[in-house]
Amino acid sequence: MGYSRLTPLVEAETENYAIRCIESQQGAMSLTGTSMEQALRNIHDIQIDAQGDAASLYILVEDISPGQVEALSSALNIEPSFFREHLSESSFYQIEKRHIGNYMSSLPSRSSSNDVAHFHYQRVIDLGNDTSMQKLPYNLRLNGNLKRRVRRLPPLSGRYVGLARACFSILRKELKQGRWICLMLMDSNSVDVVSDASDIEEATFKVTQVPYRMPLNEQPITVLDEIATLLVSTPAKPHHGLVELAHHPMQIIVAEWVLYSYLIGRYTKHYEFSFQKVEKRLSLELDEVLVELYQWRRRSQQSLTKLQAMRWFLDNNEHRSRATELLSQDLAHISDQVDHHRGALEAMVPVLTSMIQLVETRRAMEEMIYVKHLTYIALVFLPLSYVATLFSMSERFAVDSGGFVIYLLSAVSLLVVVLLISRFSFVLDLGMKRVESQVSRWFSGA
Repeated sequence: MGYSRLTPLVEAETENYAIRCIESQQGAMSLTGTSMEQALRNIHDIQIDAQGDAASLYILVEDISPGQVEALSSALNIEPSFFREHLSESSFYQIEKRHIGNYMSSLPSRSSSNDVAHFHYQRVIDLGNDTSMQKLPYNLRLNGNLKRRVRRLPPLSGRYVGLARACFSILRKELKQGRWICLMLMDSNSVDVVSDASDIEEATFKVTQVPYRMPLNEQPITVLDEIATLLVSTPAKPHHGLVELAHHPMQIIVAEWVLYSYLIGRYTKHYEFSFQKVEKRLSLELDEVLVELYQWRRRSQQSLTKLQAMRWFLDNNEHRSRATELLSQDLAHISDQVDHHRGALEAMVPVLTSMIQLVETRRAMEEMIYVKHLTYIALVFLPLSYVATLFSMSERFAVDSGGFVIYLLSAVSLLVVVLLISRFSFVLDLGMKRVESQVSRWFSGA
């Protein structure tokens, strides 16, 4: 079913059963199934048939559904904590409103081990550049089995970019006679992006997800098929550690992190304001920019935590290799880049605040000048109106009478006196300030 870039959301999507089964037989990797029924049959065969040709079995599941969780948990006897960590969010969102059952999973010793690993990361997606995208809310989510959060970022050169949270989970289960099963869970990069269901009024749009990592001129490929293709093209080995099994998926995740670091660098350039640009913006727009800077600071800190967890998994695993060390170096480089951009964005907050204060001060001074002009105008008309009110009590000073000249002389004389008094008070104030400054210098010198 095809959708335009922005279409009304009228009904929920059906469940997506994206599964790949890959077996290692006689030193060769081959795709043996693309359904849950075939996956359960392969699991049963490799566990029961000790004389079979299959030495290992890979089960790849994209956008896992509740029914698949129950089936795989029962067939492989997997602890519920493995699926709970994959399905949960990587940060505590509104912790005061709900109970966090897996709060210990953020520790490196819990998120990764010799048999289990969870890699949380950020995916950059293209939300298009249509004019109707201006109505797109900030809080979005994926319209799949996994309701991952998506954040719509400020536009760059008229194009809207989104950040989708993602998680890749891997489990290695050892069997008898040196056989093993590897289960990989991943998020979908093809399901649509919709507005958050918690906001009923805005939950009316659907946007096609376009991953930035995929070239626009090539046929898009899902993460599931990309990993399956890499596994099939890799020579089979009798013994694989968890680090070796996760090597290809981690390369894809590292590529997403590289794109994320480039995106932060681009927004660092985007938020570089000059004083003239700040003057042209409204106060409400500048307040939104400050909120965006605080969001980027928090988001960058969470990203550094996720990158550190991946490095901990690589550096503290007993099955290390040269490829593992290179991946760890790449993650260290990305962490340095993200931390550098985080520091630059954080340093912009006080600078922008100072620039806003200077702009407000300049605007206040301009308003004072306008008030001063109004005061001068009132200073001119107030004596005239006072004399006119006083002389209007008698008809002798009407315009068509001879006493009008007396009115003019009185009004002009009073106006001159008022202007002289105002000028004298200004000079007196200026002189008093000079005397006070001179006296303060005398005392400071003494």
